[in-house]
Amino acid sequence: MYDYAKLFQRDSSATQAALGNEESNAAYTGRPDERPWSERHPAILWTAILAAVLVLGALALKSIRKAG
Repeated sequence: MYDYAKLFQRDSSATQAALGNEESNAAYTGRPDERPWSERHPAILWTAILAAVLVLGALALKSIRKAG
């Protein structure tokens, strides 16, 4: 037996709760998206990284051909 059961006293002036139909909350607003930019737009980030790798690779090949 728990202590709460010993200490609980029923309130005679308490009102009875009634359950109704489910309703949507009209005042609800979603949580703002606080993720970093890189997590919200991964395709743009990977495209930029791939473009940078291609440009650096092309510059490296060009400099190797000049030196040789």
